Amino acid sequence: MRSYICSPKYIEERLEPKDADAALALAALWEPVDVSLEGTNGNIAHDLFMDRKTGTFHPGQMFDPKLSEAARKKRASLSEAISSALALYRMLCLWKCAVQSEGPEGYKVVWSVPLKNKLTGEVVAFGEYKGGFQLFSRAHSCADLKCAAQLIDLLNLICGPKCPHPYDGTVAGSVA
Repeated sequence: MRSYICSPKYIEERLEPKDADAALALAALWEPVDVSLEGTNGNIAHDLFMDRKTGTFHPGQMFDPKLSEAARKKRASLSEAISSALALYRMLCLWKCAVQSEGPEGYKVVWSVPLKNKLTGEVVAFGEYKGGFQLFSRAHSCADLKCAAQLIDLLNLICGPKCPHPYDGTVAGSVA
């Protein structure tokens, strides 16, 4: 049976105040926006990967044909990193935002949360695609985004061990 890489324990140690502050400062670079996903695609998600050993995201092709089989096995896709439910929950812990929900009519995309980078004005959207956590953008690769570094940092926050719940340094996804 396969499991997600990001899978917090039932009860985790509380975050250090400096870690919670750093997470909130990173989240403050982004703001939820109410825009249509029309014209976006999920191609950008194939242009980044999580290193299974370090648990961190990096730009680079997830399915690079030049990589050996052993090197490919060291990479995880966005949908392998975290469940779409935990990712949505963590976003709701970071921002007060309206989730765009298609409900049962969503077919492939049930929910999404568009975010605008305050430094560049670029919009990306997190959501689910066929049940897996997904990233949508008008860009086709990380190289096409001016906010690529902040996006990678944000993914590392959402999928990492230091994503804060608003309550007293609790790790989002764990119980206080």
